[in-house]
Amino acid sequence: MIQVENLWKSFGKNEILKGINWKQRKGELAVIIGPSGCGKSTFLRCLNHLESFDEGKVSIAGISLEHTKDRKHTKDERQKILQLRRRIGMVFQSFNLFPHLTALENIIVAPMTIKDIAQQEAESHAMELLRKVGLIDHRDHYPSQLSGGQSQRVAIARALAMEPEVMLFDEPTSALDPQLVDEVLAVMKTLAEEGMTMVVVTHEMRFAREVSDTIAVFNRGNIEEIGSPDKIFSQPKSPMTREFLKKYL
Repeated sequence: MIQVENLWKSFGKNEILKGINWKQRKGELAVIIGPSGCGKSTFLRCLNHLESFDEGKVSIAGISLEHTKDRKHTKDERQKILQLRRRIGMVFQSFNLFPHLTALENIIVAPMTIKDIAQQEAESHAMELLRKVGLIDHRDHYPSQLSGGQSQRVAIARALAMEPEVMLFDEPTSALDPQLVDEVLAVMKTLAEEGMTMVVVTHEMRFAREVSDTIAVFNRGNIEEIGSPDKIFSQPKSPMTREFLKKYL
């Protein structure tokens, strides 16, 4: 489902990603952990082309994009980026809900605008998604009337409304009060059980250990090590990984 080859990304002279290689099967949940500034979020943003990468190849759900230095996007590549984004849902640290729209309206706006789905059909699907995330009674609430956990669950429902083949989560619980974290993680666990292909950047180590199929440890723009949760948590090979996990375990 996801294959990344030799991915490089720099901001000016600062190299953020240094030749990342990545393979992920359909239905797998991969968690990325590592210290701040190691390239985790940038990697996610390169997957759906919110950040263009300098060199490398990204293939997701059968669509491939390849870059080399000093090569500008062609019209065909720009179309591929749009196709790629329609296959990927992304949930950010901040909820990014439209404040002037209700929970229901936030969910239906993208399918109606981008996929030209009729309002009645979009609303019917949105209601199913609100049930999935446990917010059917909040359909007419505005973001200002929702808690942080509720807002993030609406954001997840909004991403799912586009029927993505891959879901990316960038620190989805980092902006939440501790008591609200579990309600968001519960929705993510349900998605994992249903077979959604997911890449999750998180510091929630319990979630990583219990739910993920694979854990990748990022460090200074590289993958320090990658393996099953049991290997990473019980038998980490890298001294850096051992030191990092000491802060959370």
